[in-house]
Amino acid sequence: MKREIYLVWQTDELLSHSSKVLAYIGESYEDCCEKIAKECHLNSDDEEELLANAQVRRVNDGFFIESVPINGFHPDF
Repeated sequence: MKREIYLVWQTDELLSHSSKVLAYIGESYEDCCEKIAKECHLNSDDEEELLANAQVRRVNDGFFIESVPINGFHPDF
């Protein structure tokens, strides 16, 4: 059974992949947004941006969400 999980990466304010650190793994996109908003003290505008765009930039850091298929091959394979 193919499913997707969601990885939430914390990064620098430029959203650089070289600085990314795994912050959270979830099974629901909305759950990931809620958890990061709560645990990392996002304001409501930042939470809305994360939910709408899968990324948010702040003054000192940023977050982005990536979906990853499990129990199946990646579509680009």
